[in-house]
Amino acid sequence: MIEINNFLSDRLNRHYENILFHGEFPWYYADNITNSPTHFNSYPIDYKQYGFHHTCFMEYESRSSTLSYFTHLVELVKDQLPENPEGHDWELFRVRCGFNLPLSPVNKRYASLDHNQPHVDHDNIVVTGKTLTCLYYVNDTDGDTFIFNEKLKPAPSSWPAKFTVKTRVNPSRNKLLIFDGDHFHASSSPTEYESRLVLTFNFHDRRYQLS
Repeated sequence: MIEINNFLSDRLNRHYENILFHGEFPWYYADNITNSPTHFNSYPIDYKQYGFHHTCFMEYESRSSTLSYFTHLVELVKDQLPENPEGHDWELFRVRCGFNLPLSPVNKRYASLDHNQPHVDHDNIVVTGKTLTCLYYVNDTDGDTFIFNEKLKPAPSSWPAKFTVKTRVNPSRNKLLIFDGDHFHASSSPTEYESRLVLTFNFHDRRYQLS
């Protein structure tokens, strides 16, 4: 795991903060940002947490003109990645902007839950090699990122029945976090702040044939 505080200059951080908080940035509402492909016994089946998202790059391709805002940041993140075991540059798979909100009123009864649903950002059927998950925390906020000891195993293995916390990372403004993409991880909702802005960059060790 790589954790870099004050990753960008303050001026550049504010540049991205202004882009994402600007009224013209196209955020999309999601009534459940905690979806995962399977249900875990540790989570109530009706648990939902709303928020906003915008995925401008997906499956190795641009999906939105807003990608142009982040091309420089992608290169800065790539400069911090460890060596690719395949011996060449990492392949960018996804760029996702996430806008988490405080716990929704319907979930107040679940306030004792420390985090949202565990997940990984790729499947274990097509993607069989090394992956990296990179999180850039944009604004002053709270709501730790939880990284679990459990890892996604190659298909056809099932997902873990329960999870144990390996570490939790405070989402301090202007921090970059890089970790093994096979580790299950989970966000959590802010409680002291009104918003939690995170940019997620997913890299694969090579370009996979997805269809």
